[in-house]
Amino acid sequence: MSRPAKPEVAGTVPELLAWLQLHGYRVIVDSETAKYANGQQQMPRAQMASQPLDLVVVLGGDGTLLSAVRATAATLIKVADRYGHGVLDPAEYRQLAAVYGTSAAEAERAFGRLDVDHNGVLDTAELSRGISQFFAA
Repeated sequence: MSRPAKPEVAGTVPELLAWLQLHGYRVIVDSETAKYANGQQQMPRAQMASQPLDLVVVLGGDGTLLSAVRATAATLIKVADRYGHGVLDPAEYRQLAAVYGTSAAEAERAFGRLDVDHNGVLDTAELSRGISQFFAA
């Protein structure tokens, strides 16, 4: 996913796609990136979460990153959801947060803030909203 009309993307995307394909990744690009992707499979960002995503590359700033998070938050939950129930419990969230260097205590505090309906689990909307608020601060 990339920021629309950003000249630097034109040079970066072809090289990045070549590297990803060389390393065996199946690549899907969003509509904004497709103009630099020379025939790659493309789809709107809103449909990205319907695909089995192992990796999301975002080229742009905070706005592009937020757009990518909103489009793929359901996939992030699927990756971290050990039990397949479509939400993250506190233990799953701590594991996910640890990947990013977050301590267990920090993860517990964050989970408490993110769980706005206080039901003990994080759904896609809560995770997306929390990440959006983090970047807006």
